[in-house]
Amino acid sequence: MASEPARYTTCLDCGEVTEIPLTPVGGTSPEARCPEHRAARNRVTRNRDRERAYEQTAWRKLSRRLRRNAACADCGSRQDLTLDHLSEEAWERHEAGLPLRPGIDVEVRCRTHNSSAGPARGPYASRG
Repeated sequence: MASEPARYTTCLDCGEVTEIPLTPVGGTSPEARCPEHRAARNRVTRNRDRERAYEQTAWRKLSRRLRRNAACADCGSRQDLTLDHLSEEAWERHEAGLPLRPGIDVEVRCRTHNSSAGPARGPYASRG
């Protein structure tokens, strides 16, 4: 059985000719970078993943705390509650790592009312 010939491409970052690493299933890697830039990109990805995990944990804790003994701000339901960003400013505060203010940036709503309110991002996100 003959081995498959090596595949080469130019690094997306520096232009150096580099061998394309094979994936476990024998395909080519989407990371067409030289080893130096591949390692640097992996470090950035790991840091970004760590930050996202922290944000998700902080969001879950806030959501859990605010939904405890709460009711939907629209209908008063105590079932299937979610935490809702009220404005684009709330998302900016969230992404900047600033604390979200209950009643100003976020409020508790049932899933039905949260979904019917639409997205809280973009130019059409105004909720009144």
